[in-house]
Amino acid sequence: LRTAEGQRPRRLSSKAMTPLIGQHLLLDGIVAYMPNAGELHDILIDLAQALAVTVLEVTALWSGEGLVGIMLIAESHVAMHLRELPLGSAIDVFSCKPFSIDTVLAFLDVHLGFKATNMICLDRGQQ
Repeated sequence: LRTAEGQRPRRLSSKAMTPLIGQHLLLDGIVAYMPNAGELHDILIDLAQALAVTVLEVTALWSGEGLVGIMLIAESHVAMHLRELPLGSAIDVFSCKPFSIDTVLAFLDVHLGFKATNMICLDRGQQ
């Protein structure tokens, strides 16, 4: 697992800290394909299926800054803030159900041509 620059994502956690609530993946990067709002809605639904999480609600709309998609899942949320080049995009995946970072990155590459420039994965809910 590497960023577009070949770096490994930083994982911020400590094994001494418990209990773990979930994983929180934060991605910055660029998209080669800019979907419309309807397509982003469908992409979010498809991502939920790939991660085997339960969708509660999905919203995708254009804002002054670009395209925003938010998916509320029973396990937490997914948020996408997509902007056309040369501006960067931000994607946030938080789930109390463990998920594969590689699955998320491969999915985003196939559906958006997303290339990560910065990644952080946090183990959330630790004391």
